[in-house]
Amino acid sequence: MPRVTATLAVGARIGPWRVEALLGEGSAGTVAKVSKVAATGGPIFGALKIARGDEGISGDARAIVQREARLYGRLGCLWCPSLIDVGPIDSSSEDEGLSSYFVTEFVDGQ
Repeated sequence: MPRVTATLAVGARIGPWRVEALLGEGSAGTVAKVSKVAATGGPIFGALKIARGDEGISGDARAIVQREARLYGRLGCLWCPSLIDVGPIDSSSEDEGLSSYFVTEFVDGQ
């Protein structure tokens, strides 16, 4: 089974986001610290979760990530990271094998 981290490498671009560091990987996807330039010129950091696109798991992984994105979008809790962005991965791009992603506020911790 191909690993997502082969495509999701430091420096890779997912939509407007640039991967800064890989944080973890599970059965449904990978989480990375990402950044993009804000309208004010400073960086915005986020935690990007991306669904695996492997054969046989892509539908389940995509559904899990989409469900998590909807949940983050509804929470509105001061103690939970806010949803910043959500989107599909263009399968015709260099990110082939990945399907969809969402980005929340980055919370530095362990």
